Amino acid sequence: MSFLHLTIGYLFGWIEGALIISKNVGKFDIREKGSGNAGASNVTDVMGWRYGIAVALIDILKAFIPLTIAKIFFNASFTNTFFMGFGVFLGHIFPLPFDFKGGKGAASFIGFMYALDLKLGLFMNLLFIFVAFISNHVFVGSLSMFFIFPFILLIYKAPVITFFISILIAIIGLYKHMINIHNLKLGKDKGLREALKKLKK
Repeated sequence: MSFLHLTIGYLFGWIEGALIISKNVGKFDIREKGSGNAGASNVTDVMGWRYGIAVALIDILKAFIPLTIAKIFFNASFTNTFFMGFGVFLGHIFPLPFDFKGGKGAASFIGFMYALDLKLGLFMNLLFIFVAFISNHVFVGSLSMFFIFPFILLIYKAPVITFFISILIAIIGLYKHMINIHNLKLGKDKGLREALKKLKK
């Protein structure tokens, strides 16, 4: 059944919050503006923080709601729920209807974590915020979640297959954020504090 859960999750991943907001409110494709990424950070830069928050919520809920329904109403096991969450993550980053050009997966990953376990989701959320503020870069907060996840699964002795998938999630997350790492080296990556100052103006 895991393949079915993966497929269902992948389909939910196609609900791209950034594209929904940009095309219906701004009448443009967010992938043609700013950094070109279909995610909350780029929407915030281009359209403002209110729309950025809306995108983040959509991307979190598109993982949290279907996974939670699967757990509560269909008695999905941890492994099947995990596969479904991984599917949402993949569908968000590589959406077939949008030429495989989606976001970077941080918000959908957080929704995935909340659905697996509320305490895990809260931990990941706080970790993301803490590391983003300390490092002054949102993408570092995202990478911290991806990289720590395999260790958490090891500690709690999760099924082996989920551990290997978590490593794949970390690799995909790193791949999607390579542009941020490159821009940071060139001094082009916008710092979080700089972005927050602009929001106050």
